[in-house]
Amino acid sequence: MTTRKSFREIAQWIDDRSIENELPNIQYELRSVAKQHRWLNSADAHISFRNIVDRHKGGLNSKEISFLFYNTWLIDGALGTTTVSLLFDKKQAAPWLSLRADLIGKEIRNSGYDIAALCEVFEEKYQKIIKKQRFSYDAMGPVWTIGNVSSGLYTLSKFSMSYKRHRFEEKGEFPDNWSNKGVLHTTIDLGIGKIDLYTTHLFWGSGEFNPIEKTKIQLNQLKELTEFIKETHNPKHLVIVAGDMNINPGRSKENDSAYEKMAELFSSITLKNGSKISLEDLWKIKGGKKGGTNMPKKGCEPEKRIKNPVTGICYCNDDTDDVKDLDEGRYDCIFVQKPSESHDINIDFSRMKRRPFPFPKITYDDIKHLKKNPLYSQLFERLNSSQLLELLSKKIIEDCNGHLSDHIGVDVKFLVNKK
Repeated sequence: MTTRKSFREIAQWIDDRSIENELPNIQYELRSVAKQHRWLNSADAHISFRNIVDRHKGGLNSKEISFLFYNTWLIDGALGTTTVSLLFDKKQAAPWLSLRADLIGKEIRNSGYDIAALCEVFEEKYQKIIKKQRFSYDAMGPVWTIGNVSSGLYTLSKFSMSYKRHRFEEKGEFPDNWSNKGVLHTTIDLGIGKIDLYTTHLFWGSGEFNPIEKTKIQLNQLKELTEFIKETHNPKHLVIVAGDMNINPGRSKENDSAYEKMAELFSSITLKNGSKISLEDLWKIKGGKKGGTNMPKKGCEPEKRIKNPVTGICYCNDDTDDVKDLDEGRYDCIFVQKPSESHDINIDFSRMKRRPFPFPKITYDDIKHLKKNPLYSQLFERLNSSQLLELLSKKIIEDCNGHLSDHIGVDVKFLVNKK
């Protein structure tokens, strides 16, 4: 990893808005962000600048991990005897599945993510398309069974990992009960220590589903998740939970305080050995403001994005305050465990960011496979490559509302040090 020698460099890592030229007036002294660095919101917290600096020195016992959670919207129109268009209460399946799967895989690879936890990758053929972008290890959540589609959970890693699955007993109501929703637990070996990553995708139901009943189903699924953590978690590892929770914290009064009940459930989990672990919402403890993740074009329009000048990646500008409720539509969450003495590693987290994944520039190589598609084969005969690319690019981008998914990705960096 990069060695950081100054307080400013460390502060930039903790909250990398400091390298974005569009925000020149924000102060980035280490003291101002130290409280975010090591769980210093607790009553017994103690700021040790020496300890913080030491963890940024690099070396063989230190690693920096880039992590992404992303709902991919890879919902096919027909899976076995069921149709996902009916399954998810949509008039039609999501568009341009193979193309988007390929482009999502390329974006993950080109962005340098070390671990990518995905959901709504329902079919193995789309998992294979994503994985071909040279990820070494992968794992899928509960798979399809007769009459049911898979969970759609799919995790890729540059590090070796083992995995376990849990299929929710609380199935909920139509249309979600057609999917084998559940939890994917991956134990990821970083070489200097391990983390226990749990990914999930909770119940949604139809748009007309009673919000109180929905909350009951979601909380039952969350209780199953915490029980699964109790059964599978190694106390030496640090727990991270990431998922599309389908819980809108901005509408607490409408959904029977679903977010608050989820946070309370995660705040105290008693393991088999009697010890307790606490998981906290990374967005909250890292000073997150606006947090919607369900629609890239709502609150994260192109004019409300910031481009990182080093990586060229666009993120939502979370310093804007033009929304009434800052938590509106924040369905995708990352909860992290407070570090404890039992862990083999120290782990620190950068500020969590929202990434909209606008459609990248489409090339002829991206669309040439459509020549075999009866709907488009005649176009390949009538038009030259430039005309074809212009025509299809416009249609593809319009069909997908300009984005690779109907969700915004959430990403964060881990700084891991061996104790």
